Parts: sequence; C-alpha cells; structure tokens
Amino acid sequence: MRYNDRVTLLIKANGEPRYDPTLGKRVGGEVKKDVVPCNISEQGIELSNLLDEKLDLDRRIVRLRHSVKKVDRVLIKDKAYRVVTSRNKALYVEEIVND
Repeated sequence: MRYNDRVTLLIKANGEPRYDPTLGKRVGGEVKKDVVPCNISEQGIELSNLLDEKLDLDRRIVRLRHSVKKVDRVLIKDKAYRVVTSRNKALYVEEIVND
C-alpha cells in the first residue's frame, strides 16, 4: 500500500487541563501535532448506508504505517476531521461541520 498522502494528527499530550496552585496557572492539555504519511480513501456510500450514517458528511478512512493512540482530531489539507472509530492502524474520520 502506498502512503503518499500526509495528515496532521492532533494528539492531547497530558490529558485534561487543570489548575496548578504552586505554579499559579493551568497546566496540561497541550496539543501535540504530528505530520505522518498515510493512505487516505473515501468511506463510500455503500458502507455509509450499511452503517446507517448521514450521507451529507465527508467521511474518510486514514490508514497509517504505525498504530497511534489518543488522536483527538485529524487535519487533511487544513480541513478538520474528528475520529469516529480507530482501529490498529486505521482511523475512520468525519468532517467537523461549523454551524
């Protein structure tokens, strides 16, 4: 499989932000950005119908070389996607609609 596409993975590094009284500021919750090679394909109408999903959202399957954990968001060509399901080396993502 060719990994000729690139995506930016937004990974929360230290969990939820919290207030640290000794430092006097909020700590944690930093977002780490990783640009990784991948293979991007469309989910397809048949699979969307099978899963009883909404057809108006842009859904993609991002296949990676290595497994990743705790991915919060994915940027594909500066467009934000949220992770619906993650497998060992694949992320099923859908676009984030700004209302």
